[in-house]
Amino acid sequence: MKITAQDYIIQAILDCLEDTIQGKGIKLLNDVVYDLNKTNSYIRFTPKDGREFRSVDAFWLGFMVKEFL
Repeated sequence: MKITAQDYIIQAILDCLEDTIQGKGIKLLNDVVYDLNKTNSYIRFTPKDGREFRSVDAFWLGFMVKEFL
């Protein structure tokens, strides 16, 4: 899953991945690659070991990130 957004939103996602138990779980199950720049900031989640990124994970990530904005 790839999310393209303004850098402050990508930074909020990164903060969520570091500071919440759900975020740490998502980070544990996925490789996370990101780039923060002024024109095209993004974060990409690639599942590890044949797992898949579940829609419930995306829901909880979005739910938690709003607390960091």
